[in-house]
Amino acid sequence: MTNTHQISPAQLYSIFFVSRILVTLTYIPTLNEVVLSSDLLVQTLLYPLGMLVSALPLYALYKARPDWDLFDCAYRISPVLSKVLAVLYALFFLFTALLSVTRFDLFATSRLFPDSDFTIFLLIIILIGCAAAGFGLEALGRLSGLVVLLVCITLGFVVAVLLPRFEPLNFTPLFYDGLAPTLRGAATFLAGTAETAALAVIAPRVRGKLEKGFVKWTLWLTLAMGLLFFCAISVLGAFFDTQLFPFHSLAALAEFSVLQRLDAFHTGVWILCLFVKLAFFTLLTVTCLRKAFGKKLKKTYIAGCIVVLGIAAVIISGDFERFAAIARPEIMMVLFAIFVVLIPLCLLPAVKKQIGREKEAAVV
Repeated sequence: MTNTHQISPAQLYSIFFVSRILVTLTYIPTLNEVVLSSDLLVQTLLYPLGMLVSALPLYALYKARPDWDLFDCAYRISPVLSKVLAVLYALFFLFTALLSVTRFDLFATSRLFPDSDFTIFLLIIILIGCAAAGFGLEALGRLSGLVVLLVCITLGFVVAVLLPRFEPLNFTPLFYDGLAPTLRGAATFLAGTAETAALAVIAPRVRGKLEKGFVKWTLWLTLAMGLLFFCAISVLGAFFDTQLFPFHSLAALAEFSVLQRLDAFHTGVWILCLFVKLAFFTLLTVTCLRKAFGKKLKKTYIAGCIVVLGIAAVIISGDFERFAAIARPEIMMVLFAIFVVLIPLCLLPAVKKQIGREKEAAVV
């Protein structure tokens, strides 16, 4: 099926970078595998390997038919299967958006406004972020380029300012508790990258090749994550694991000229990242719903996303136990395995068979 090319690979991976770095910036140690601090750096180093391996099924589909998205591939097996998968992916993307919103709500209610009702502001964020999906993929790509620059500036400031506070003794021995916790932690890092599944939907709408951009995005993301963890561990030490949001604590320690503390600027960058991620995953959700039920109800789908996210976020708002119940690493690992690896892998034989039929027909 023919798709309108709307975005360059650089713009797409700018969105991906902003969306995924938000997960790291809002990292919550208590929700992840308990490891000694230095093992987090090993997890980060294992991340690109896991990314490249897990993306192989999607890459194979893309190479087989670059002009088809995953639902076009499923359509060759059954139109009903295509619609079912579109709905399932829509739910997955909407769930990812909910995780991001509720994670930021937890940060705001615990660190920024612990004694205030954050509900109205939360609903405003959801309303604006979801509505921004209506501007389209290209506009979101241009905005993401600016946000990437701001993220890099913020990260550079924090590292430069805290450099005198680096303490080598804060690093713990590697694999003190064995290799298994480190591997499980690396899998958790991988499962937090729902952006990979977006390629199943977005790839045909990108002008240019995606392969090199994917590798570059993964490596730059690994570098940024590694730098953040290295800086946080070397400055905070054992204090890192006791913080609900250690990277905000790290920014609070930094002072730069007239800015005094960088945590306010850091929080502003978080909000921009959340805005981009919320708009992007709403756009993905709407794209899937239009595949399943028709293209005429775009505004209705966006409104539906706003309502669903708003109700769910208000129910979870300010309650760590409720948030932890939906943000368990095991859930994310299973979802990542299904939507990034298993579904594309199951569709691949049918796509290759269809291509073989087309070649035979062309010869005849």
